[in-house]
Formats: sequence, C-alpha cells, structure tokens
Amino acid sequence: MICTSIQHKTYEEILALLDDPWIEMAEIRLDRCKLSNEQIEDLFANTDTPLIATCRIAEVGAKEAERRLGLAIRSGARFADLEIEADVAFSKRFRQACEECGTEIISTTSTALRIWSIFSRYATVVSATVPTSPKLSLLPEMLMMPNG
Repeated sequence: MICTSIQHKTYEEILALLDDPWIEMAEIRLDRCKLSNEQIEDLFANTDTPLIATCRIAEVGAKEAERRLGLAIRSGARFADLEIEADVAFSKRFRQACEECGTEIISTTSTALRIWSIFSRYATVVSATVPTSPKLSLLPEMLMMPNG
C-alpha cells in the first residue's frame, strides 16, 4: 500500500485526488492545506480511502494543531499522527480522543518514520502477496535515510 502525502491543495483538489483509484491511502497535511472546519469534517467522514490526519505543531502552534487534529479524529480519521515532541497534556488528550473514536495513533518525528510505521503494519500482507525482491528488501533502509 502506498501512502500519498497531500499538502498545499484546496478542498476541491483533495476530493479529486481521493477519487483517483491509484490513491490507496493518503496523509492529509492539515497544517499545509487551507481547509474550513466543515471541510475537514467532510474529508474524514465521507471517504473510503484510509486517511492519516497530520498537523505539525511547528507549523501552526499546539492549540491549532490540537483543534484541527481533533476535528479529523472525531470525524473518522483512520490514523492520526502524534508528534513525539508534543507536550504531555497534548499527548494525553490526543490519545484519549483517538481511543474514544477508534483512530490508530502513529507517533513520529519525521516523514520516513511515519511512513515506516504504517508500512510495517502491512509488511506481512505485502510479503505474502508479492514475490521476494531485492528492491523490497532495501525499503526499510531507504525509508530510514535522513531527509535532505
């Protein structure tokens, strides 16, 4: 399963991308897409595509990140990204909201770790359905390369 990171897109552009059959899973960067509350709620409530709600504290501040993530979680986000740098109170509220709404938590510090966290959940499915390949065996190392 390939996850597409969606950022710097309008609501209409996001909907069009989610209708594409090649998009198997998507990360919605709530810090980098200008979306209203209603649009966030609609995106996460009305799609069959598994979505990851991501909102970087450094981009919008802790209060705004928590608000946007909370909207996505309560609306049906399948996954939500919790930065390990988040303070304890933020983390506790985030975890509680995810537990109450059935959202899986992904804890990360970087894009590569976020992707690896999801990939590792599907690794047994991939290895059971795809013949062994040298390229697949390099995937963990490729994902762990530093950004740059």
